[in-house]
Amino acid sequence: MADVPKEIIEEAEKLGVTEENKIDFFKSFLADKPYIEKHQLFDGQATVTFKSLSSKETKAIFDQLKKDERNLALTNDPSYAMTLSNYRVGMAIIAMDDEELAPDVTLDNFKPDNDEDSYVKSRASLLDNWNVFKVGAITDAFNKFESKLMFLTNHIQTRNFWKAVK
Repeated sequence: MADVPKEIIEEAEKLGVTEENKIDFFKSFLADKPYIEKHQLFDGQATVTFKSLSSKETKAIFDQLKKDERNLALTNDPSYAMTLSNYRVGMAIIAMDDEELAPDVTLDNFKPDNDEDSYVKSRASLLDNWNVFKVGAITDAFNKFESKLMFLTNHIQTRNFWKAVK
């Protein structure tokens, strides 16, 4: 613990990184599986479960954004940013209140209904019928999940880090 800089320990505490998070992250890293984490919303009244995105899923998101640009669906920077956020959240969310969302629809088995349809748009459409406050809370939780994920990724090789946060 003495070898880990104080600022890393403080950042881990600020992000809420637990020993369990570190172990789960390391296991997913070694197994080359998505890192999965559950977040509470509305003071524990609801939960949302996210998974880390694969390179293939991330590429599918950017391919969809290019397609949207060509089809003039993205008209300005705020539209692009909001669409990117919805696509990323839609791809990462796997459950609400422990109920899986579209568990049978995967990147590898998705069959588009038409030229405009895609797996990315299909996953993002899961958010379409939810009110904006719910989507905002989910997006905020996703941003926290990604911050924690980036922190864990950045420190996977930090000496003694895996013993640093208790």
